[in-house]
Amino acid sequence: GLTMDSTTLYYLNTLWVLVGAILVFIMHAGFSMVEVGMSRAKNAANIAMKNVMTVAIGVVVYYLVGYGLMFGEDVGGIIGTSQFCLIGLSTSAEVAGVNGFVYFFFEGIFCATCATIVSGAMAERTNFYAYLFFCAVAAAFIYPIMGYWIWSADGWLNSVVGFHDYAGGLAVHGIGGTCALVGAKMVGARRGKYGKDGKIYAIPGHNLIYATLGVL
Repeated sequence: GLTMDSTTLYYLNTLWVLVGAILVFIMHAGFSMVEVGMSRAKNAANIAMKNVMTVAIGVVVYYLVGYGLMFGEDVGGIIGTSQFCLIGLSTSAEVAGVNGFVYFFFEGIFCATCATIVSGAMAERTNFYAYLFFCAVAAAFIYPIMGYWIWSADGWLNSVVGFHDYAGGLAVHGIGGTCALVGAKMVGARRGKYGKDGKIYAIPGHNLIYATLGVL
């Protein structure tokens, strides 16, 4: 069968993870177009800016705090306690068989992806600065701590016999979806969505072309 040395395998793994991270990063453009297209024109700039800031704040906060909590030195299978600001990683550091900094980029973009789910669920009815605060908290604590349980080799949930997180279904979509559900419940429906008699009024998006391109 086909064999390769460890160095070649290292570079191939790193390249694959880097390509995956770039594709996930590009997904944020799709998220933005879907949310903007399915919202009213007057809120387009607000929603677009939220999506930009989700990545900007999410990755920076994940660098400062989140990565250390998610992949640092284990404490009882609950939380990590090292590598904050990537201290301890070098240009040749290897994590999960790939370059450490590429792995951070991959994980940081997934962190932002988890947070942006909430943006869509609460579109048109969330204060901009309140959303930025949520992004910071999610990237620093919510996603990293729960992600440690799920993805870290020492995480308590990862060690449960039979547990398997398929493609981030729990770590990304489960956590983000739960936060989105709680947030949507807190802020309620958009103004004008329901009449006093309980009648439902449609609030159509202003650009279905944007929404379609975002989905594709």
